[in-house]
Amino acid sequence: MKLVKFVGCNGTYASFQIERKMLPNGNRFERLLVAHEGDWIGENGMMCYPEYKFYEDVQTALGKGLVFVNKEYSDLLRRSLFLYDFERTPDTEYVLSVPATGEEIYFEIYGIDHLGAKVLLLDMEL
Repeated sequence: MKLVKFVGCNGTYASFQIERKMLPNGNRFERLLVAHEGDWIGENGMMCYPEYKFYEDVQTALGKGLVFVNKEYSDLLRRSLFLYDFERTPDTEYVLSVPATGEEIYFEIYGIDHLGAKVLLLDMEL
């Protein structure tokens, strides 16, 4: 069973349907971590996306059911990391929305369990 499904692009923004079920490691799916190649946090991170000032603003405007928690840039991985929590309301639909580049840019989505373990759920170019 796939927990993350790419559902397409709306202009220059990609969306993913998230199923909040048990992770492949058998533990509860507590948080979502997005790893997007490049510096999306710096001053010019969203330069090509003038509708939004910050990466996480895309989720607020176009996504559903996920709440931004934190972000950081990893020099080691050369990726920006974004952590999201699930809204705790019944029958919530979870849709992740992010900027899409249309280039060979690495993009990963991880599920994080209640113990803090990360499980890769999706790996693609975006």
